[in-house]
Amino acid sequence: MSSLPPGITDSMLEGSDDPCGRCGHVWSEHLDEDDVVYNSYGEVVIACDNKHCDGCEGYSDDEYTPSWQPDTYEEYYA
Repeated sequence: MSSLPPGITDSMLEGSDDPCGRCGHVWSEHLDEDDVVYNSYGEVVIACDNKHCDGCEGYSDDEYTPSWQPDTYEEYYA
């Protein structure tokens, strides 16, 4: 028997793992704000914990539009 109120399911309580508008990796693959790595100029160096994900400055709620450049195409669609 569930301890949830009537009409509420476990799936309603689970957070969404939407893709990042900057790099396309899901929210759970990004570092928490406290763990983001900055360089000496204060620029974000590492915000996405996914291998080979350079240039992501942190999770963005915007819609992700994939790059059609050959070097990034393989990462997402191969």
